Amino acid sequence: MSIKDGLGDCVARRISAIVVRRDEIDPTESVFLVFDDGTYYELYGRISSASEVRTGDLEKVLEYAEILGGEVNWFVPNPDGLVEE
Repeated sequence: MSIKDGLGDCVARRISAIVVRRDEIDPTESVFLVFDDGTYYELYGRISSASEVRTGDLEKVLEYAEILGGEVNWFVPNPDGLVEE
């Protein structure tokens, strides 16, 4: 399963908590995004993160992602459901 398969379901949900699992022996980590509707989404593997929340809208994030290289997928909500761009 790729990261994009379920991540788009997180759009427009409100995060009520974030849980991080680390293992000293296994180098993988899990980050659970817990939503206020009683659901959650898990990111796992070798996870790195920024040290702070940064300023920037979708356009700025897409520009930055393109500079980093690789495949870039993004999701936007609309009245008919989620659309992958």
